[in-house]
Amino acid sequence: MKYQFGDRSDDSSRAAKIRALFVKGSTIEAHAETCIDAGCWTQSELRAMAALQVRAEVRAALGKLTDDGVPFAGPTRTRKGGKPVWRQMEFWSKQDFDYNYSAYKRRARANDKVAQSIARVCRERFGSDPIFIEEIEDEPLI
Repeated sequence: MKYQFGDRSDDSSRAAKIRALFVKGSTIEAHAETCIDAGCWTQSELRAMAALQVRAEVRAALGKLTDDGVPFAGPTRTRKGGKPVWRQMEFWSKQDFDYNYSAYKRRARANDKVAQSIARVCRERFGSDPIFIEEIEDEPLI
């Protein structure tokens, strides 16, 4: 679903309103609530911001590592509306292993252990290592 943000051509007016509502000694949390109550954002904007946060939480939950050291689910090359379709790791095809292995391998410094776990499960399931994909459609894999 697409949510509509307000006219962002002049963020300075919203920033000015946020500053005008500020009370000395307020926390960011309390001030944010004050700004919401004062209508600094439309309902559609608030819903859009909430949806962004929810998507981040969903992505984190699906990407959580299992006891095998591999993500519960991951993106695939399959697209729906231009966005990657995610599958549970237990249903990954060999190409899905290649895709996810490559994504983690690209960030080897932080994710090499996950990439190696993906490779191990791929070997167990398909009898071969995943293939490293050099470039995928100019987009981040995960």
